[in-house]
Amino acid sequence: MVILSDYWSTLQISLIPFMEQVVETRLTEKEKRLVAIMDVIGVEKHLDHPYHYGHGRMPYDIRSMARAFIARAALNLSQTKMLREMLLGSVALRAICGFESRERVPSESVFSHNFAVLARSGYGDKTHEAIDVEGYEPNVLRGAKRVIARDAPSFLYEYNHLAAAAGWSCEDIEKIIQETGRKYKYSVLHQNGELTEYPPKDGEAVDIFAECME
Repeated sequence: MVILSDYWSTLQISLIPFMEQVVETRLTEKEKRLVAIMDVIGVEKHLDHPYHYGHGRMPYDIRSMARAFIARAALNLSQTKMLREMLLGSVALRAICGFESRERVPSESVFSHNFAVLARSGYGDKTHEAIDVEGYEPNVLRGAKRVIARDAPSFLYEYNHLAAAAGWSCEDIEKIIQETGRKYKYSVLHQNGELTEYPPKDGEAVDIFAECME
């Protein structure tokens, strides 16, 4: 059984300091959160071999594409162009996604093509679905009950003051998931990337990570 507080301690002691040493700068809270998300859901275990593909001077690594695919959703970026601009401007984000330098960041068209391939393959369902719909998360999940029952995806949803304003709680989300017949476990992902035991504290703005146990 994984104890989340121990898991976060390991992440703090090893991965994040190592990445900060590599990029020679402190990770921002958003970047730490992104590292935690990718580490929790697992990137490579949902990908088929071989990882490298393409020809010429710069073959592509599907693992980096998959990390960028997750980063776009986790950072709530509406356009691939925005993600590419962030990658070009941030050493830390490139390191998190696995691009060694600015020159290794693909073009927008290459990103778009690979994101479409990942989406068609069901990669998002296999890893996670980030839900950020300004307080209407229960409605979205009710509409996705058939998909949850069939594919049992992991997913991430935002829980903050908008939930109370819309009249729902984490318990309402649990009930919706229970109706699908699937058994899920929940973890609390804080804005600084810390992963703690569920449920969240009252009034705290956090993300809830849900993972099927079957």
